[in-house]
Formats: sequence, C-alpha cells, structure tokens
Amino acid sequence: MDIQACAAVREAVGSDFPLMLDANHWYSRIDALELGRGIQDPLGFYWYEEPWTSIQPNRIGG
Repeated sequence: MDIQACAAVREAVGSDFPLMLDANHWYSRIDALELGRGIQDPLGFYWYEEPWTSIQPNRIGG
C-alpha cells in the first residue's frame, strides 16, 4: 500500500522532482527495509528518514 502511494506521487510530479519520505518511526524493521528498497531504485526517492526506531524493540522483528 505505501509503495503504491509513493509510486502515485512519483507519477504525479514526474521524474525530475526530488522526493523525500519521513516515516517518523512508523514501520517495523522488516517493513522499513521493504519500503526503502521499493522507493529507492524504481521510484528514485532522494531521502528516506527515520523509518523505524530501536527504542521500540517489540516492533523490530516485523
């Protein structure tokens, strides 16, 4: 779902516009890595900030 939303934004603004995503510690480690891989190469996101935090150990595993 989140990758699809990021793809829709990329399509709307075009490839020449730098996109950044600040996740504000929302994702588990596994989900953060999956999303990061999904927005980096295929969508060309410039920045991906704070996808998860190690302070919430119950969310690290997935």
